[in-house]
Amino acid sequence: MFLPHFPHRQRAFSLVELLIVVAIMAVLVALLLPAVQQARENAQSAQCRSNLRQLGMALHQYVANSNTGLLITTSEPPQDDTITTRTMYWFGLVSKPDNPFDSPESLDPSKGPLYPYFEGNTKIERCPSVPEYVQGRFGQDGLGTSGYAYNPALGDVEYPPPSYNPVLVTHKFTDASATSRTIAFTDSAEVWWYDDSYNVIPPYVRESYILSYPSDAFPNVHFRHAGGTANVLFLDGHAEPMIAVDNPVSDLLANFWTQPAVDLKTQSRISDLSAAPQDQYYVLNQQ
Repeated sequence: MFLPHFPHRQRAFSLVELLIVVAIMAVLVALLLPAVQQARENAQSAQCRSNLRQLGMALHQYVANSNTGLLITTSEPPQDDTITTRTMYWFGLVSKPDNPFDSPESLDPSKGPLYPYFEGNTKIERCPSVPEYVQGRFGQDGLGTSGYAYNPALGDVEYPPPSYNPVLVTHKFTDASATSRTIAFTDSAEVWWYDDSYNVIPPYVRESYILSYPSDAFPNVHFRHAGGTANVLFLDGHAEPMIAVDNPVSDLLANFWTQPAVDLKTQSRISDLSAAPQDQYYVLNQQ
């Protein structure tokens, strides 16, 4: 006797089973996403420290080939009246018209004092963790500073009383009591709340190229990396992440800060690396 043969029918997923699978996948994604995000942030922070070490090597080579000591933040301002004022910063030559409404400032990084020591790169790569809200200040090609600021304690132009004439102040490596704890470069950004005529406007965040001491009451270290850290390059050439030191808000409000500017500083994680007025890590003579 022959029985009829019926083809085997594959059982389909029920709606409940499908929902269970989707729920499991959602849980797995929720578990993996923070780990992936953390890995990406760690990679960006590592790239930033690599950028800073390149700056450190360029700085050391500059000193080895220069008779003027450590790098200075800016060149002395020109004494003549010209159509275009040119200022040499540590990151390049900035040309600024007499009338700021004529055209914007332009930057030529190839004229910068560190440029010959970048080993084929046109400039130091931008820190990959710089948020999009940080506005550039020089030209139209991103951030002229790549997101970093230089410590003026190593070399600067000062204007001492009573004449207030510019005086070039330079130093050597041996002037630092502890090169491993003296800042050379660091992640940076600053809050600004004035227009070109110094009228108060809504605050915004822009790039910052000269490091401010905590005692200046103008914090400009940007703690933009994982764990709320900022990468810091020290004068001996090593780079490490550091956490913020928040000095009293009352010091800021007493120094012409507006409350919206203070709020934006806090929201953007901009602060100092040490307490005022000691200025640890910033000054050459470390206590």
